[in-house]
Amino acid sequence: MHKYKGGIKVLFTLPNLITLVNLSLGILAIYYALNKILLYGFLMILLAALVDSLDGLIARALHLESPIGKELDSLADMISFGAAPSIMFILIHEQLLAVLVAVIYTSCGALRLARFNIYGSKKFFEGLPIPAAAVFISSTMITIGVPIYRIILIILASALMISPITYPSIKVQRGIYAVSTLIILGFLTMLYLEAFYPVSFAMVFTKAVWIFSLYYVMLSPLIFWWLNRFWRKS
Repeated sequence: MHKYKGGIKVLFTLPNLITLVNLSLGILAIYYALNKILLYGFLMILLAALVDSLDGLIARALHLESPIGKELDSLADMISFGAAPSIMFILIHEQLLAVLVAVIYTSCGALRLARFNIYGSKKFFEGLPIPAAAVFISSTMITIGVPIYRIILIILASALMISPITYPSIKVQRGIYAVSTLIILGFLTMLYLEAFYPVSFAMVFTKAVWIFSLYYVMLSPLIFWWLNRFWRKS
């Protein structure tokens, strides 16, 4: 009689169930994208990114880390942060160029996840993390109305995902400092914009997320580099 190494118990752990919530939110994002309700699609991707940060945290806290959880997390991420933003992008523009750009983005996201599974570090991210890229792209589609700017930004995010540029992780103190600095900068920027260009609450929230994600994409490597340099000197 064959003895299997994996059974139901190794599948339905608490971290894996949380990962499945991430995947479910990605499916909902695709559903809203197909119905062209972009705001809800963006919110589902944002919630998926928040949930994605919990499964690993809980797995480490409960000592339930496993290869299955790692693989499942990547599969869920491909749905929520790879496929969902790409489908949103295609349905907005409805052009062959949009399909090509979406394929580039999804391919870079898959390569980013594969590299992370093999070479990933807990101290930093090599390349732009795909959840951050997805939040940035989905909020860009709502905030930025000019198609060519959207295309430039999604290609930029795609290139950064597979780049060797170091991004901060909140798993370490320096990463927390870097992200906290970005939150403060984003908050000050939103106060300025709201004072001179007031919009509805939904747009304020979306713009706030977009500004923070833009700062993370563009500025966090510089801030993280400076913090690392400061730490070495002190």
